[in-house]
Amino acid sequence: MRHLALAISSAAALPVSAAVDFVKDIQPIFEQHCVGCQREGNTKGGLRMDTKAQTLKGGESGDSLVPGKPDKSFIYTTMVLDANDDLVMPPKKKGGPLAKDKTDLVKQWILEGASWPDDLKLITRKIEQV
Repeated sequence: MRHLALAISSAAALPVSAAVDFVKDIQPIFEQHCVGCQREGNTKGGLRMDTKAQTLKGGESGDSLVPGKPDKSFIYTTMVLDANDDLVMPPKKKGGPLAKDKTDLVKQWILEGASWPDDLKLITRKIEQV
């Protein structure tokens, strides 16, 4: 019984990672690196990423966002291509490719179901320097 209590208290001490928050974690990535080319009036490949509905609609390359399935989500799979691949997003001339911590956040967000407020419209923002 003593071992069970020790195991339970040890498990309780493990950190629980919080769910990825769209507004805090994903919106800045999309607004700084994606929406500049994927918005109303400027849709590279027929894809808009300024709203949830438009992103889910996809573009010429098919499904851009498949909640729960990053490997089927074009916006993620193009982020993790080799830096020299012509299809990597964002392209080098636009500041790409993204750092692994950012692509990992996008992947985790998609795995968690890609929660995104329905009425939130993204805008283009300059890349923040840290």
